[in-house]
Amino acid sequence: MKAAMVIAGAVLIVGVAPQAHADDDDTAYLSALHTVGVPANSPITAPAYGRGLCDRLSQMGFDPLVTMVQHDMATGATKHQSAMVIAAGITSYCLPEVDLLPKTLTY
Repeated sequence: MKAAMVIAGAVLIVGVAPQAHADDDDTAYLSALHTVGVPANSPITAPAYGRGLCDRLSQMGFDPLVTMVQHDMATGATKHQSAMVIAAGITSYCLPEVDLLPKTLTY
């Protein structure tokens, strides 16, 4: 009986941990977007968009992705803001990909 309770507790902890981590990642992403001035109603603010930047960065490369994000924002966003959106997505959802980000920005 005691072992069953310990196993049940462990299953609950494991089941909840990824969700809590996802919530923290989403909060970090949304906070970063707010900091760079992305409007709350922008499609960029969907956490799924931020997660998708992970694959797109490795597939497209940084500069083409900046152009795509700038287009997706459709609010007169600058290239610098778009680059910051990408950085927010990468650091929030796929930190191992951070080496694909440039060390400096020319815009």
